[in-house]
Amino acid sequence: QSTNPEALRLADRPTDLNKLERNLRMFQKLAPEAHLTTQLIYGLPGDTLAGYRKSLDWLLPRSPRSHTFWRLQIIPGSQFAKEAGRLGIAFERNPPYFVRSTPTFPEKDIEAAGLLTFTVTFLMSSSAISRIIDCIWQEDTHACSVVEIYEEIARCLESEGIFSFSAAYRRYLNDPSADADRLGIRWPYNATVDEQVAILRKVYEFAKPLLPSPQRKVIARIVREAIAIASWAKITQQPSFGKLVSGLASGGGT
Repeated sequence: QSTNPEALRLADRPTDLNKLERNLRMFQKLAPEAHLTTQLIYGLPGDTLAGYRKSLDWLLPRSPRSHTFWRLQIIPGSQFAKEAGRLGIAFERNPPYFVRSTPTFPEKDIEAAGLLTFTVTFLMSSSAISRIIDCIWQEDTHACSVVEIYEEIARCLESEGIFSFSAAYRRYLNDPSADADRLGIRWPYNATVDEQVAILRKVYEFAKPLLPSPQRKVIARIVREAIAIASWAKITQQPSFGKLVSGLASGGGT
């Protein structure tokens, strides 16, 4: 739920990160087909926005693509609820009991952590984009963090008017069908097909100068396939396509 020693201490969950990493690798080696999910929480007492970013940076390269991210909830009767006054925790008094701020994690940083999580999970859940980011990070010999790569791509998309993560995040927060407790956005969420195609092309354009020629060719193929899938989805959504399928199914020909 965190890699921040102070946050883990206050949560009474001491963790040996080196041992955890060894166990993760062993688990993946011995049970490669097993479904392993990892979890992080933002807003923990003792944690900070910088600490949460470090937890993301530690987690993303080391675990499978299945992650869950939660905003801390101060559930009535829990230890944090009992010690809220001593720890300086401000939280909502009605469900879902979200933390609003702590002495080290002010409200503006809680919101920034939410937006960061939304951005990372949205991009990461596209298999094409996650492959590109993995290639950049490995080729860059870890000169910058994985989170920094995600953020730089998001800035490019925002600055060129291709996709607004802040606007999409606001829509998510106001979406009654969204999971209020967990931040786990799946591509393409509410991005239109045209937005998906533009995002994929821009991410490839971003990656091209950072990768050697063989890697560029592989990534180009992956992006073309992802664009084809998105474009096909747009075709199948057209009313004329539905009529065509119905005609063929009923033996009406074309």
